[in-house]
Amino acid sequence: MSESIESREKKFKGTLYSSDDPFWAYNVAEEFLSLYNDKDIVERLSRKTTLPEGEVIKYLEKAKETGYLEPSTRLSKIETEQRLEESYEVLFKISEKEKSPLKFILVVETKRFELPTPLEEQNWRAVIDVAANYFINVVNDYEKVGFSGGRMPLAFAQTICTLLKQRGMDKYENLEVQALAGNVDPNCINVSANSVVALFANLIGNVKARGLETFPVITTVSDVKLKDYKDNIIANHWIKGSLREAKNVKFAFTGIGTIEDKNFALTSLAKILKKYNILNDNHLKQFKKDVVGDILYIPLNEEGKRPKDVASKTIMNRLIGVDYNDLQKMAANKDKRVMAIAGGTKKARAIHAAIKGKLINALIIDEMTARLLVKKCQDEIKTSKTKNRYQNVPSKK
Repeated sequence: MSESIESREKKFKGTLYSSDDPFWAYNVAEEFLSLYNDKDIVERLSRKTTLPEGEVIKYLEKAKETGYLEPSTRLSKIETEQRLEESYEVLFKISEKEKSPLKFILVVETKRFELPTPLEEQNWRAVIDVAANYFINVVNDYEKVGFSGGRMPLAFAQTICTLLKQRGMDKYENLEVQALAGNVDPNCINVSANSVVALFANLIGNVKARGLETFPVITTVSDVKLKDYKDNIIANHWIKGSLREAKNVKFAFTGIGTIEDKNFALTSLAKILKKYNILNDNHLKQFKKDVVGDILYIPLNEEGKRPKDVASKTIMNRLIGVDYNDLQKMAANKDKRVMAIAGGTKKARAIHAAIKGKLINALIIDEMTARLLVKKCQDEIKTSKTKNRYQNVPSKK
């Protein structure tokens, strides 16, 4: 019997908390800087890191010996709590409050080096690096993996291959890789899910790769006729098999789109549909009002549901891939991971929508975006009648 995903994730988290690793410094030592003499420190750290208490004690002693826990050089208790408690544990509180299936979260520290690249770009790269290490440490050969389209999933796939090459690893010989959605933006074919899958398969080699049909979005036929046409495409034996495999992947890795991005794929598609008189200016205006983002090109409103505006419905009629209900079922399955890999503060609303919609059960996110998520939800948590439920991080059994 193969090792469970949860067990693999615990081991992966354990590697992040090595004494010389920045994750140890960020997620553990710094957080409990001024609480070193707290009698509950070992138990709390053990719960947070999933490490045995004996290992926690060794790490604490090493951190103390190296001077890492000296208050004069690190954050105060208040600053620490604001920076970490509100960017890691509260995310689980949000998840619990929304009755989300979220099981795995990593908040990635932004390394504030003097680099020419913008801070948001540094966050984005840091998230991708951690996500690629997650993949290499948690995903096994012979398993089925799915990718969404987008700039981040493409960079994610490239980084996995780069790390494998740098480490001289030949881990994957029979991995199955699947596109999770057909492309919706003809201007972004190079970052479609099919392109991500093709690139990954070519760079690694020895993997079975399947794409999904790119549905012809530029059409003037009515939605009724369009549905018939779409049904005929899906009835194709190859497409039907590809869709079935997409729903059966063990790991689904997806980016999150946001309406705040000037290159938002669904906005681009809506403009194309307007050009062909399928949508009008009022439709686009309502679309921008109702939609906060997307996952697998599925539009989401603030509550994580499918918007009811005309543009959103028209777009959804033109999608081929894992749909909203499929994604919820996949995320509810403890033996699968639907992981959102998201970096950038503009995506906070869209990520929250995906959590509320129960569309993901794993999340790797940068610190700044996590803190915005927390800020957005903090008042709601504080005023909740059941706020006592959220005093501790839900146990990750």
